Amino acid sequence: MTTDIESWEVPRDAVVFERAGVVWLAAGGVAAAVEILLHNSLFNAAPLGLGFTIATVLIAVLLFASGPLTHHPPSVATRVFAGLMAVFGLFVTFRASPALTTLNVLTVLALLVGASFLYSSGRLWDMRIMDYPRAGLVTAANALAQTGDFLRVDVSQAGLIPAEGWQRVRPYLRGIAIAFVPLALFLGLFASADAVFAAFADDLFGTDLDLWRLAWAAAIAAAIEWMLIGLLRYGAAGDGLEDWERPDDLRLGTTEAATVVGLLNALFALFVIVQFAYLFGGADVVARTGGLTPAEYAREGFFQLVVVAAAVLGLVLFIDWWTRPAGSTSSPLLNALHGGLIVLTAVILVSAVKRMSVYVDEFGLTQLRFYAVAIMVWVGFLLLWALLTVLPGYRALFGAGAFVSALLLIAGLNVVNPDATIARTNIDRFVTHGAEIDFAYLTNNLSSDAGPVLRANAGILPFDSLGASNADHDWRSFNLSRSRE
Repeated sequence: MTTDIESWEVPRDAVVFERAGVVWLAAGGVAAAVEILLHNSLFNAAPLGLGFTIATVLIAVLLFASGPLTHHPPSVATRVFAGLMAVFGLFVTFRASPALTTLNVLTVLALLVGASFLYSSGRLWDMRIMDYPRAGLVTAANALAQTGDFLRVDVSQAGLIPAEGWQRVRPYLRGIAIAFVPLALFLGLFASADAVFAAFADDLFGTDLDLWRLAWAAAIAAAIEWMLIGLLRYGAAGDGLEDWERPDDLRLGTTEAATVVGLLNALFALFVIVQFAYLFGGADVVARTGGLTPAEYAREGFFQLVVVAAAVLGLVLFIDWWTRPAGSTSSPLLNALHGGLIVLTAVILVSAVKRMSVYVDEFGLTQLRFYAVAIMVWVGFLLLWALLTVLPGYRALFGAGAFVSALLLIAGLNVVNPDATIARTNIDRFVTHGAEIDFAYLTNNLSSDAGPVLRANAGILPFDSLGASNADHDWRSFNLSRSRE
């Protein structure tokens, strides 16, 4: 059985783009613009900002409006993904937190891969959870491979490079590509070793021209163009990803699976009983039995419980895949045991929230604790979603829900503004309850996103420790939070 999802199986000799020259020029123009927009970050270690946003929008527009360009109209899913790329690219201009910026950049890349994978007729809800990493690997491989076919087939058939001429030129192009790194390396070494040679190179190629940087900039632009053409060609020519079913001889029997899940239920039930006696029983119970303060007890257990919840989710998905094919109904007993395990895990997640609440009350909120709670909330949603989709036999819907919920989580983090929330929480503890506050953490570890909160409480904060403003002068690194410093 096959689905309508794109595949890496593309006919190697088929012409995909009849207007190869137009595609080549459009992708080249976008690639050059992207390199210029990211140049300051790539070579001067400048933070990402407005330049990344504009670069993301350019690529999104190329995908969204590629129908007239390629004569292969993109699917609705691709257009939606392109729009979401622009949204998450915009977040980079608004939020300065390094953690959020990393999440936003990774999300843009994931959406770019997804837009290519679903370009023709793919549907997100046809993809099961293991199709997502497979689709990513397949699309990445084709982004590298398909441009070679574009030059060999599409460009040649369009008459831009005659077939005979291409056969003659191709070995030289390969040689130039291979020689680029050693040429750049030795050129830089010679220029560093001999001032006369350095002056000669400057005179030859232009006064004060950084040859190394120029060469790398051209190489990066060429790599981006290569990737864009490969993604477009793969998306336009995809046929369908083959299903990856479990071999019948690897099936796990219902009795064995029920035994495994039943034993886990017993262990989890025992742990939940202990949780009620210790953590929910009050500080005196914890201190008397464990010899720990509530804060110490909370610190020792929170992250382990989050790992437990994530492991349970993976185990439920794996055992479900191992015991039955997609679309069939599992035994009522096994479904009941899975449901019981998920419910017990939900109680454990509540325990983890309680632990973190105790720990934050004692020591305050940090970035690690904030993001750990966010991940825990997401895992809790996925457990509930598995209960509603996987157990009734709708595994494909679970994958789509997991992906969409991840996008919503990251978008929500951008809206909530974690660094500002952390600063506000810790200052409220200090003002309202007289709790200790780590001024150094607020001023040195949080990003410019926390600036408005810190300035609003200037009367209680040692603002001389904030130092001078680090607002960016290059417009490509402009960021709204950093500009307010």
